[in-house]
Amino acid sequence: MLRRLRKLLFRIARGRLSSLFIGAAFEHVSALMPLERVHDDRWTVISHHPRPFWKTHLLAVPKRRIRSFAGLQLQDPHIELIVFTLFEGIQHILIQKELQDAHVLVNGGAYQDVPQIHFHIAGNAAEGKQTQVAQLADYQPAQSLIASYGDAVAFFHPRPIREIHVVLQTRAEIPQLPNWNRRQTVHRQGLLNMLALAQQVITLLALDRYTLVVQESQDVVARRLTFQLVSGSAK
Repeated sequence: MLRRLRKLLFRIARGRLSSLFIGAAFEHVSALMPLERVHDDRWTVISHHPRPFWKTHLLAVPKRRIRSFAGLQLQDPHIELIVFTLFEGIQHILIQKELQDAHVLVNGGAYQDVPQIHFHIAGNAAEGKQTQVAQLADYQPAQSLIASYGDAVAFFHPRPIREIHVVLQTRAEIPQLPNWNRRQTVHRQGLLNMLALAQQVITLLALDRYTLVVQESQDVVARRLTFQLVSGSAK
């Protein structure tokens, strides 16, 4: 019965009227939502996806009404706190469940089906073609630099797999999420710079649909914190 209720609420959340309540529900009454939780703190809830696409498929959602990634107000100190707590929660799950092959991603624009920002944690991600990314050597913007923000740079992927395929990296050697440390100022600022740069590139390229991959399988990514932004059909 509870499983059926979760699926029913998921269908409602994807409906046209969901913008009227879904964000407010996570902000004010998340404790009453029939979620299969794996992590729950003051600002974040992480639960199993009611309709999983991957063998392990979790959703990380902030307990704050935020409609989309593009609408994330990173200059707001309260939003900064929520972002750090959200990523610590994701980090905790990656380590706890030993998800070395996981992808963490967020959809936006036409790719987003629920009007509340949410991050997918996709275990065994190699099974899902949607998240496959080309291998990338460490920090190589070369002549394809698009934009920069603080110590973060964005450049077109040298071997794109989608019509739009952008790489975002930090110049500083900030590790990927399992080793990211909120207590270190350079790590916190590096993460914020990457997120702000992703928003900047989305606006610069006028992307009306996109997926931002913020964590990849550990055997294919660069040593430093690396995001990939993709949009359009596969090449």
